[in-house]
Amino acid sequence: MFQFEKERKMTTYEPYMVLEIAGHQYTLTGEMIGNDLVVSYHKPFGEAIKLDTINKMIDKVDEVLKLGDKLTKTWNDAEGAVKKIPLLGDVANAIATAPIRITDIGIHTGTKEYSFGFALDFTGKDISVAGIKLQAFGFVVKTTKS
Repeated sequence: MFQFEKERKMTTYEPYMVLEIAGHQYTLTGEMIGNDLVVSYHKPFGEAIKLDTINKMIDKVDEVLKLGDKLTKTWNDAEGAVKKIPLLGDVANAIATAPIRITDIGIHTGTKEYSFGFALDFTGKDISVAGIKLQAFGFVVKTTKS
């Protein structure tokens, strides 16, 4: 005798959200796990949206957060100090003029984990040591709120 299980009906929710950052749209996609929203954005470096240089972004942060020029002055002081170091002067110039690419954004409401990834884009700049050329430098910052 064969028993057939009744057909199960299953509904899934695949959420997405669109964020606008510095005039660029980022679509985060993911899933619902119980009542928790888990969405993320990830693009390989070559496909990530390119923003302004770090100098311009720092100026914008000062403006948006109404800090006067506090962050800009701090950055300029640090940049000036690094430029005085013989081997790092060119690197400091490359960092200051490198566009930023946003590579990752993550939101997990259940664990309260949030992440943001970015990279400095050195393509077109000659930063190399022993024949190895640096194309990008970046990282993902993850934080969990308790």
